[in-house]
Amino acid sequence: MNKHPNIFNFATSELSQDAFLAWLLSWANPIYKNIDNDLHQLGFSFLKSLLAKQKIQLTNISNLEVKTQFHKIDVFVDFTMNGKKYGIIIEDKVYTNNHSNQLTTYKNKIENKDFDVVVPIYLKTGFQHCYKDVQSKGFYPYSVKELISVLKTGLHIDNAILNNYYEYILSKEKEFDNAKYAYVNYKTIPVSNWKWWECTGFFSEYSNNFSAGWGSVGNNRQPLLAMWCKGAPLNIKDADTGANLKLDLYLDVIYATNSLNINFRLGNLEAHPQTNNRNRNKIYNAFSSVLNKEGIIHRKPHFRKSKQTLCLAQVTDVDMNIKYDKFLALITDYKEVANQFAINYTDA
Repeated sequence: MNKHPNIFNFATSELSQDAFLAWLLSWANPIYKNIDNDLHQLGFSFLKSLLAKQKIQLTNISNLEVKTQFHKIDVFVDFTMNGKKYGIIIEDKVYTNNHSNQLTTYKNKIENKDFDVVVPIYLKTGFQHCYKDVQSKGFYPYSVKELISVLKTGLHIDNAILNNYYEYILSKEKEFDNAKYAYVNYKTIPVSNWKWWECTGFFSEYSNNFSAGWGSVGNNRQPLLAMWCKGAPLNIKDADTGANLKLDLYLDVIYATNSLNINFRLGNLEAHPQTNNRNRNKIYNAFSSVLNKEGIIHRKPHFRKSKQTLCLAQVTDVDMNIKYDKFLALITDYKEVANQFAINYTDA
């Protein structure tokens, strides 16, 4: 038998989830107790679980208001309890992570208003491997597991919105479990089968080996996950002006669309924007000879003007039917080849 259409399978944005969370929290208002006590109790339980993050016990409340996009906050709840005014900030995330300084900004805006107690919640229904940054900004993580635990207490309620969302969020829990498994167990999975969360597990554990940064990278075409290793200084004479340019040569590993790629890049271009391929080609010709001697199969990428980084060479034909330890050794060797080239490079 086919399942009925679920509106949340079509309305998959964070705004749709914001609407559900705001709807459920609105039922916590005592004025709705006589309209539907079951939904009221469920909304009250949800509110109670949020306050419990700050070890606050929920008792009788009044003047409850729920707002969405209040000062750009996804969901904001304010109410009075025991003569004090409470404000709950809910930053709602499905797949994306917190970025820039948004959490601190939201928290400061509310703390500067007339609230006695502020409870900042970071509600994430997708998997996130680390919450250190979130917690450092004073927010309490709230996972899909915790949300489902609350919703389970309302399974007896016959309400289409609630039932649709519960069915939808169970599918998100499966995605959460699969992502967590991949992140934790990437060492047992061949590199050829790595996807986003296997790469996240590897990058987070071994980036320090390469003094590397890593994370998701903004891209107009597709989401990218990258690890960029610390480079070595590379000094050249500009092919056009003869001026001395101080660049960096470094290695990065990029995951995108079920593909893991290894590249050598030129960095530190902010002061030396590259508008033609003359410098790139000069360095590539010398570097390509070294790569050939080391048996590293590669190709010269299409040139694109750049003000930040420039792809120098792309490694090709890498046997990815290996486990993490051999992949780690491979990157270590490649990085050393690049470092030695940069150290020994002399501009003709």
